[in-house]
Formats: sequence, C-alpha cells, structure tokens
Amino acid sequence: MACLEEHQMATDEVAVAVDHRKDPLDSGDMDLSGEEHVPKARKPYTITKQREKWTEDEHRRFLEALQLHGRAWRRIQEHIGTKTAVQIRSHAQKFFTKVV
Repeated sequence: MACLEEHQMATDEVAVAVDHRKDPLDSGDMDLSGEEHVPKARKPYTITKQREKWTEDEHRRFLEALQLHGRAWRRIQEHIGTKTAVQIRSHAQKFFTKVV
C-alpha cells in the first residue's frame, strides 16, 4: 500500500510540474515576424480563352493515345498535339463518367 501511495504522490508531482501555458514554439496565427497571419485574398476566376470543342479527330487521337499510354497525360498531349495536359485530363474525366 505504501508503494501505491508513493506512486500516487510521484504522479501528482508530475501533474503539478506540467506547464499549461501556450507553447512558445507554436506560432498559432502568427507568422515568423511575430505579426498576425492574414490569409491572402484569392484572385477571381476568369476565363482567359473561349472554350474550344474537341473535334472528332482530336477525340479519336485521344482514344488512341489512351490505349497506348494509359493515363500518361503528357504523352497523350504529345500524341494529340493540339490540347494541353490540363485540357486532356478534363476531357478524360468527362469521358470516363459517360463510359462508366
């Protein structure tokens, strides 16, 4: 029983020794200079170029490249030649939802 009481006292001492103040290394909402962090405002979304429909030839080349290269978007881009990898991924996403 005395051992249990000693253990309890040691545990109480540890609990008393714990400092519950804010961690000085935790920056929270502060940046490295100590100033309060304010998130940057997002730029508004603007369409810079009119959308272009995929031609039948581009879609045919897309399907060929998909069979040859899988989802290697850069290789598909090189195979098609007229669309960017971002445009191809978007086209593929729409294509896969229609196929499945």
